[in-house]
Amino acid sequence: MKVKFLINEVLNRVRLLWVSPKEDYLVIQKQLGFTPHNLDYYTVALSHKSILSKKERESKSNERLEYLGDAVIETIVSDILYKRYKDANEGELTNMRVKLVQRGTLNRVAEKMGLQKLIKTSTMNKTHNFNVNGNALEALMGAIYLDKGFDFSYYYWENHILKNYMDMSLELNSDHDYKSKLIEWCQKRHLRIDYKVVEESKDSDHNIIFKTEVVINNTHGGFGTGYSKKESQQMASRIAYYKLTEDKNYLRKEKQNRDSEEDNSSSK
Repeated sequence: MKVKFLINEVLNRVRLLWVSPKEDYLVIQKQLGFTPHNLDYYTVALSHKSILSKKERESKSNERLEYLGDAVIETIVSDILYKRYKDANEGELTNMRVKLVQRGTLNRVAEKMGLQKLIKTSTMNKTHNFNVNGNALEALMGAIYLDKGFDFSYYYWENHILKNYMDMSLELNSDHDYKSKLIEWCQKRHLRIDYKVVEESKDSDHNIIFKTEVVINNTHGGFGTGYSKKESQQMASRIAYYKLTEDKNYLRKEKQNRDSEEDNSSSK
């Protein structure tokens, strides 16, 4: 595949001699390490909906490519794990894949790649939407798949992204999924856990922001906000997990406070 990669790169660089303007191609080439064939895919992949009008969002934002790239990444990672960890069972492979394709991991990889320099988005969205870089990475992989095919996408992920921007062993041994950790903590203690969206608001770009409360045995655990329900649940879970593990009496204290407030309210 390396030979095909090099031949493809040489042909695209020769073709670039007759392309005008060349600047956008050269920017992609420098940042991503290869020369695009069809620049339009990459332009869409790196365009966030926050800079587009409502009419343009369906066809020119990167959300459709994000959907495609998500599937491409998951397939590549599944294959790599299957080949590398020959003794792992289905459950173990699934857990490893989840860690490698979860939003937090993709955000970190995208930032190391410097994708934030290429993404076209509003200043407000870039500041507050923590997933914009990871989403763009998924869209980028969708663009590479359409532009150069699956074999090139696989080669690029394995030989460029994994080698330069992702430490697989480190990611697999880390645990950023606080929702899973919190659920496991509650299950061991036979505690009920629920997530409730308590508020929906919009930022200046009209992106929806979710505020979620995690409730454990009918007792408040924590609030979290995010641009998706999943993101807000993770933040709420992280807050609750640290409260519960650092203070073993947290739930009892919260219940006492709530009961006291209810008693005071009923006595008025």
